[in-house]
Amino acid sequence: MPFLELKNIGKIYVSEGNVAVGIRGVDLAFDKGEFVAVTGESGSGKSTLLNVISGMDSYEEGELLIEGRPTSHFLEPERERYREEYISFIFQDYNILDSFTVLQNVELALLSIEDPVKRRARAVELLNRVGLGDKLRQRGSKLSGGQKQRTVIARALAKDSPVILADEPTGNLDSESAKEIMALLKEVSKERLLIVVTHNIDEVAGYATREVRIFDGAVVSDTRIAPAEAAVPAAPSDEAAEPARAPKAAKSHTIRNGLALGRAMFSATPKLSIFLCLLMLLGSLGLLAITGRCGKIPELLGTPTMFAPTEGRLVVTKSDGTPLSDKEVDRLADDTGAVRTLHYDYLLDAFRGDFETNTYLSERDEYYSLQPVYGKHFKEKIYGREPREENEALLYLPVSWKPVFGSGDNFVRRIAWCGLEFDVVGVQYFLDNNQCAKILLTEDGFACAMAAMLLDDAEVSVTLGFMKNGRMNSFQTLDTVLPSFEMPKNSVYVSSKAWNEALDARTEAGSVPVAQVSLSAYFRINNSFLSEFIGGRQQAFRAGDSFEGDIYLRKAPEGMGEHSAAYAHERAFLAVNADVLRLAAEQQLAAMYPQASLFYTGEAKAQAAAEKLRADGYVSALSTAKYSPEVYETVLSSAQGIMLLVMWVLTVIFLAFFINLCSGKAVGAFRHDLAILRSMGIPVKIVVSGLFARLFLSLIPSVIFVMLLAFVLYRTPAFNAAFPYLYWWQYLLIFLGMALMAARVGYKQVKKLFGRSVRETLRGGDDI
Repeated sequence: MPFLELKNIGKIYVSEGNVAVGIRGVDLAFDKGEFVAVTGESGSGKSTLLNVISGMDSYEEGELLIEGRPTSHFLEPERERYREEYISFIFQDYNILDSFTVLQNVELALLSIEDPVKRRARAVELLNRVGLGDKLRQRGSKLSGGQKQRTVIARALAKDSPVILADEPTGNLDSESAKEIMALLKEVSKERLLIVVTHNIDEVAGYATREVRIFDGAVVSDTRIAPAEAAVPAAPSDEAAEPARAPKAAKSHTIRNGLALGRAMFSATPKLSIFLCLLMLLGSLGLLAITGRCGKIPELLGTPTMFAPTEGRLVVTKSDGTPLSDKEVDRLADDTGAVRTLHYDYLLDAFRGDFETNTYLSERDEYYSLQPVYGKHFKEKIYGREPREENEALLYLPVSWKPVFGSGDNFVRRIAWCGLEFDVVGVQYFLDNNQCAKILLTEDGFACAMAAMLLDDAEVSVTLGFMKNGRMNSFQTLDTVLPSFEMPKNSVYVSSKAWNEALDARTEAGSVPVAQVSLSAYFRINNSFLSEFIGGRQQAFRAGDSFEGDIYLRKAPEGMGEHSAAYAHERAFLAVNADVLRLAAEQQLAAMYPQASLFYTGEAKAQAAAEKLRADGYVSALSTAKYSPEVYETVLSSAQGIMLLVMWVLTVIFLAFFINLCSGKAVGAFRHDLAILRSMGIPVKIVVSGLFARLFLSLIPSVIFVMLLAFVLYRTPAFNAAFPYLYWWQYLLIFLGMALMAARVGYKQVKKLFGRSVRETLRGGDDI
């Protein structure tokens, strides 16, 4: 049985309605060890015959059998596999990969060798065999014609295929080089079937064992010149006997070989690689910008929490809504292993979102927004120390605030917050500019701030009168609103008429003018928590008790203005000592405040404590507990989140289109190299993997640049204020988008690069 057999083969070309016969009625049989010279005039069909035998072109008539197996049913994937197993091709115009080195050209044919060290050693051995041992690092474009042809022969030998096809291999060589190449091919034919197309039989005289002459697409003669060399018999387990074995090995190493090919392409074409890196960098910066704009997607699509989420925080209240005492809070903490408690915790949740409080910085005469926190929240370096007294505070600030609040030992020492003044004993800066600046107080500091907040909207009833013989005689009661703790602090204004009546009371024997203050305040805790867990009851408190202390009357300072249009006289005001008002507020808090927060070392311990407290009859929930907002709020936030998500996806698609458009011409220059790789029999999957690998290698500089850029941006105060901080999952999303972008570009390139047959591509074609 012949190794390779052609039975009545015919090839027809159809172009623009014209039909041309390439070859017709070809009947030939070949065996290993033969050196076959195919001769004929130009256009007679010699190259067409080689293209059909090589599988680079299909045929319309007859049958081609390899080791007795028909190939007429082959589609392009089967022809690729056929070339991979059986064919090595030596071209007249060399078809060397000009951008690759001599060594890389040969190594590509040795991808079946897993060990890169062994692969390189084998390539060097073959190049020494063809006399190019001193040209290993030379690029293909720098070689002479003879050196290029020797490189291609070494590449054909490296593949170790049973069939070598040479299309006029000496056509571009001088006579001396032609003799050397023919002698080399003669040596190769001892182990393989060698078919050489030539227009001059004299070039192969003394080398060929057989001449096949073609005329007008048909075989006109088949002459035996010399006996064929005895072929080395194949072992029973040889890959020719089991043709499926080689593809399995190639398939199992597709990724590895694709990476090797991708690295070779990346390093072999530095200008193109730099251009692709720049395009990928532009795309990455675009993704960085759009991801920063779309950072609220999880927040919009997620379910909101009832409280300000704090790791290990547990909110607890009684099922009947009655107040918790300090002793009861401490007992619950001891029973459940809490590390900290905060009885009056309303401030932790009151300033969520846009609900912030202004902080007055007297040193700069400016206002800044701070949100309260409790416990350690950040791991960055602390300048100073943590607060220990009720009037001390530690500030957690974004890096962008460092020029304002200072660093090291030169930070701001005093601020006004929530109507109170605090000594700043420490400052800690963080990089996440999505977070609000925060203030950390002691538990007593929180109680003071709670009282101040309560008094901010408190109603105060002032009774002016005089004490005589230990009895209070009322003569004037005025209701007014306490104007917070802003300057002049702790003051309640009264009319000049009331002032004059008080002064008149002094004239009575034994009388002492006095003022009595009644505090009435309204306060409501987290509505969502109550509605979710204790049936919608809203707890509030009102205080109407009187608190006497350091209360006195004096004239209003100059410039205070008039009380109203009805009183054109000088105003007076009643000043109330801050401790008296705070005592009033704290007593009412203790009498009416229904919840507290317990803190644990982790969410798991907080969850265990919540279950224990529920078993004891308390209502408890983690600070991360979710609640269902109103339907319209859910629809609105979901719509916004989906719009941002769609915008992100469309940006990825647009950037991929932009990169593909910009890189199309440059990558189109690779079309010819791609055809050479395919003609070498390198599997399509490996070539495709190599193309994708090169694109993904082009992403590496972009990834490094994005990370370095983020490192610089977020640590520089001016840039930190301008660019939104991105979290790890957002960078993961950026890298995923970059990968999708590269995959999209790779897909479009592969689709266009593989849109034509190997023969058509090698002959030339349109750019992408």
